[in-house]
Amino acid sequence: MLRIFRTNQVFTSVLLLFYAAALKLSVFWAPFNWTPTGQGWLSEVVYDWIHWQSTTAQVISIVLLMVQGFMVNYIVLENRLSNENTLLPGVFYVMLSCAFPDFLYLSPVLLGNTFFLFGLSEVMKVYKRSKCADHIFNAGFWVGVASLFYFPFIFMAVVMVAAIIIQRAPKMRELLLTLIGTFTVLWLVGIGFFLADDLAGFLDLQFTRNFQFLGFLESKFPAETWIKLGLFFLLLLWCFLNSGSYLSKKNIEAQKKITILYWVLGGGIVAGFFQKAVTLDHLLMLTPALGVFIGFSFEKMKASVAEAIHFILFVSVIVLQLALWLA
Repeated sequence: MLRIFRTNQVFTSVLLLFYAAALKLSVFWAPFNWTPTGQGWLSEVVYDWIHWQSTTAQVISIVLLMVQGFMVNYIVLENRLSNENTLLPGVFYVMLSCAFPDFLYLSPVLLGNTFFLFGLSEVMKVYKRSKCADHIFNAGFWVGVASLFYFPFIFMAVVMVAAIIIQRAPKMRELLLTLIGTFTVLWLVGIGFFLADDLAGFLDLQFTRNFQFLGFLESKFPAETWIKLGLFFLLLLWCFLNSGSYLSKKNIEAQKKITILYWVLGGGIVAGFFQKAVTLDHLLMLTPALGVFIGFSFEKMKASVAEAIHFILFVSVIVLQLALWLA
């Protein structure tokens, strides 16, 4: 299956639609007991339109995964982050985003990831550009939009600032422009609610209901959640231990941009410390960077070995979903 994606033709990513559908089929006959958390104003708008466990929502989530996989591959290929030039990062982004039943739904994090990837693409365009104010503002702007779906994305504005510092010797106004981009979104929406005489409602929905430092300490997680967290921790450990491999034989530009992806991992983890009643699907904030790194690892494997391991992982994901249904 992987050989289909061993190409640099980014539009082959359309096939990720079928890949995502195969991994998400269980939601149509074995739905997992899931409710959204951390939703911002735009997520509420979406859920008022379609219920989060409706068939329409499941179809939209599959299409979104395909689009996001395409964007992950575009970022990798456009910025020449890999020497192999394959679409495997997008493949593993989709797989990781379906790894647990908690991830399978049209969650606020999944919705927000779409716009965060737009921001990530924009911020990677500032390397060695004398005029890049538009990209800097846009990076912050898209992070602001993402936060309207899932509140913790607002903390990724700090990652965007770090990304600019990594790639260039920025002026203070450039760093401020990133934050201005983020808060412009919130300001415009806030103005709309103010004119509708419901600013307090917006602030409550967007901030008060979501913000709590170390809120997860008040939650009691079942054993299976800790097991899933442990598996994700092992993935993170693998990616950090292999950082030298990912950075080797790359030019300075690629190395700097790969470093940004590590900041994405760190930012996603830290953002969870500020979310009230954080749940397992928060880990979807890490999957864009993790998908890229796991894709890099598979690119370096022998094709036959990579195919075998991928097949085992693919089947394991489906078996995990069905096991919960049969239990």
